[in-house]
Amino acid sequence: MKDTDKTREQLIGELVDLRERVAELERMANDCREAEQVLKESKDRLNLALATAQMGIWEWDIVTDHMTWSENLEAIFHLAHGPFEGTLEAFLNLVHPDDRPIVMRALKNTLERIEKGDRCEVEFRATMPDGEIRWSHGKGLVFRDHGGRPLRMVGLAMDITERMQAEEALRAASLVDDLTGLYNRRRFLALGEHQLKIANRVKRRLSLLFIDLDGLKWINDNHGHTEGDQALIETANILRETFRESDIIARIGGDEFAVLVTETTGGGTEILTTRLQENLRTYNETRTRQYDLSVSIGAAQFDPEYPLSIHEMLRQADALMYEEKRGKQKYIQESFEFDRHGKTTDVGQK
Repeated sequence: MKDTDKTREQLIGELVDLRERVAELERMANDCREAEQVLKESKDRLNLALATAQMGIWEWDIVTDHMTWSENLEAIFHLAHGPFEGTLEAFLNLVHPDDRPIVMRALKNTLERIEKGDRCEVEFRATMPDGEIRWSHGKGLVFRDHGGRPLRMVGLAMDITERMQAEEALRAASLVDDLTGLYNRRRFLALGEHQLKIANRVKRRLSLLFIDLDGLKWINDNHGHTEGDQALIETANILRETFRESDIIARIGGDEFAVLVTETTGGGTEILTTRLQENLRTYNETRTRQYDLSVSIGAAQFDPEYPLSIHEMLRQADALMYEEKRGKQKYIQESFEFDRHGKTTDVGQK
């Protein structure tokens, strides 16, 4: 009887232990499910953050030359069939041809621990399957074995197209006149100096025209600054029609324009100034306003035998332009003195 009681107690004890073990396993299973849920939620949050930031993760097994991308990165590069899996060469085929040397140099320097050590960072253009060009900023970290041999790289890539487009727009705005759309003085000087260096090297002559819109103050005072702005815009348009695309046209001051003629043909600046005056005359004949557009012009020549800087050419042309303007003013004054009782005509006024 005592043995039976003992066996019963043992069974009861084992059942209790088993129940506790089952309860513990259930708690562990619940913990696993909770951990899986937490892991899933964390992964979802990470993917959302990466997608929002236009970023993706990539990994490159250097030993086997096998590269994989996350779905976010595949979306950035507009790949159609799942995450990218391929070789370094397959990735480089997506890089714009002009930027491949930049990417290769960055990778080489990193793998050989040159300049940036174990970290790689590079900005490059990528060609999408539909031909669109987008900018990417890539960062990578190298993992090595105990002997320093590179084994793999892991990193992030970010789509920076909007940033690069905004920066390009800012650069363009800093080089273009807001009102007329022509180059501004800063850009004219930079491009002009570059053209003079080329002309000096190949022994080619160039011409620079300094052009001043006559009577802008009179237009502003009598018709308002909006009309004055319109006169400047129309003058800029006439300059575009008169000169070639290869010529450098700029608004370099309030009522001042400059044109660097990159290929001077026979006849020099006389043909160019005559053509400009003819275009102005044709334009004025088609408009019914109280004034005509009129310009004063000064011209300077670049001779490779006696080279000048762009600043020196501007000063020469500016001085000649003012001589012409003074001549116009003297003519108007003499006409006024000759016919004191007649109708006076201001510069730029019909």
